[in-house]
Amino acid sequence: MTAKYVQSQLEQFEVKYPGCDYGEESWAIWDYREPGESYVVPGLGQVTLVDVQSSNGDGSAIWMVFEVHQGEHKGFYKLSGYYGSYGDGNSWEGPLQQVVPQQRLVTFYE
Repeated sequence: MTAKYVQSQLEQFEVKYPGCDYGEESWAIWDYREPGESYVVPGLGQVTLVDVQSSNGDGSAIWMVFEVHQGEHKGFYKLSGYYGSYGDGNSWEGPLQQVVPQQRLVTFYE
């Protein structure tokens, strides 16, 4: 699955609130979710929020990582953006990129 296809499906996804005609759509669905939360997204399958870097102040870089699991396919995708306190809050400009989880050893001297 290409990142462009995954992005197009996620941008069209909408969650309705129970008993309401309205809800959240596109990237706003994921803005205040916790890692581990997931939805079944039409055209993609199970999509889970894996990790998120939220804002620390105006102009801060933010990102979120999704795991998409559909049949035999399993992939990770990262969306980047920034936080603007004087605008709409989080701005997810993308583009979505396919990524591979990497673990690194870091040494701190305190």
